[in-house]
Amino acid sequence: MANGEAGSPGPNRRQLLGLLGAGSLTALSAAIVATSSALDDDEPDDDEENGEEPPEDDDETGGDESPDLFSVDWDGIYGDGSTGSFIAANLGDSGLELGGVQLDEDDAGVGWLVDGADPDSETTPRTYVSELNRSRRDLDEGYAIHDSIELVLPVDDGRLLVGWTHDISPDSKTAWVKRVDGEGSVEWDAEYPRPEINSFRDVFLDGVATADGGAVLAGVTLGSEFVDTRHGDGWLAKIAADGELEWEQTYNTADTTHTDWTEDDRHDRFTTIQRVEEGYLLAGTTTLGEDSSVAPSEPWILAVDDDGEERWEVYDDREIDDDSDHRDRVIEDIATNGDGVLAAGTVGSYEYARSFRTNTLTGGGWLGYVEDGSLDWEQRINGTSIRTIDYVGDGYYALGGRRDDSAWLGVIDSDGEIVEEKRLHEADGEVLVTTYEEGELVVAGRRFDGAIPVGFAAGVSVDIPDD
Repeated sequence: MANGEAGSPGPNRRQLLGLLGAGSLTALSAAIVATSSALDDDEPDDDEENGEEPPEDDDETGGDESPDLFSVDWDGIYGDGSTGSFIAANLGDSGLELGGVQLDEDDAGVGWLVDGADPDSETTPRTYVSELNRSRRDLDEGYAIHDSIELVLPVDDGRLLVGWTHDISPDSKTAWVKRVDGEGSVEWDAEYPRPEINSFRDVFLDGVATADGGAVLAGVTLGSEFVDTRHGDGWLAKIAADGELEWEQTYNTADTTHTDWTEDDRHDRFTTIQRVEEGYLLAGTTTLGEDSSVAPSEPWILAVDDDGEERWEVYDDREIDDDSDHRDRVIEDIATNGDGVLAAGTVGSYEYARSFRTNTLTGGGWLGYVEDGSLDWEQRINGTSIRTIDYVGDGYYALGGRRDDSAWLGVIDSDGEIVEEKRLHEADGEVLVTTYEEGELVVAGRRFDGAIPVGFAAGVSVDIPDD
């Protein structure tokens, strides 16, 4: 399979599925949600099955009207029934493009990019594989290698596709970046094993494009176990417009530098990065005190300047005893608004998604607000794994993730109180990425189509109430 090869056409307007059983909750008066009851669902109408726009919700609230903040405009699945998942989304001038992973006929992962994923465009799916993946296929060992796109960054006249390759033996992961033009053809590609370091797993999980045509990429390095959850350092790298590695640096709250992964007993990882005026904000999780086989990881935000030098850091240092909650706490995403940072994540334990060669933290939601370099408040949203947060204006934020095993959206105010939430489908699924622009929230991830997890995306209008 060649790099950038166009696949079969994706869904057109008529093939886009209507929203299946969308339901919304009334406004919640408590900031922490603690209910295990299923959300009310309506059976899909015939026109929804035929790909028409979903009808407006008319749920009975049984009291005060809830603020109808969500309106699902379109919803669809992609990939012609093949196992797949979207992890990245980019809403540009040419329309929506989605990135992730799709399994081929050998159940091997290939990087997957769908251009024109919105209902008003003609979709063009493309697949991308690493050199190692191609060489193993020549030896009929395709399943041993797995490629995935983690991030799509728009740059002048093209995009940077950021991904990784997993080699099932010796169970290593290597970060890569491919620069593609407007037609999706690869102009250059590069891998990023850490120079002169005995690293074992190196993965970029997020990044931002820079004015010089390159990027600053954040993730994790030095993971030393198959589950890839108990070891590692936060990793930051700057690449030039031609893909050359300009500098790279690791971080942890113990201020320890590792050159060999066997020496690393902690778990420090960046899951997200944002550009700010003074440099960059990095967020994820860190192990404090004892090694990660004993101590759970905690939410962590690190501010660095343009050269990666630390400015300040914030973490939540719990007291752990035999009766305490020993589950890991990870910031999945952050949103800035003025001088403050609202962080969203999950408290729980890791589940291994074998098809996609990734670990997903599942449990309850966590919110924390940071201002002036300190954690002002934090709270839980039980039963909801939070993956994304977007500022949508007037002090409101949209959350995406999973609740009751289904793809889920929520809107919170600046105090972290949920004012509306919605389950997107009757089928099991999860929102893994969102992008917001001028009132339109695009959500994507994976959901089950029968017994198969497939990539899905939906366009959601967000109507912020007037105060």
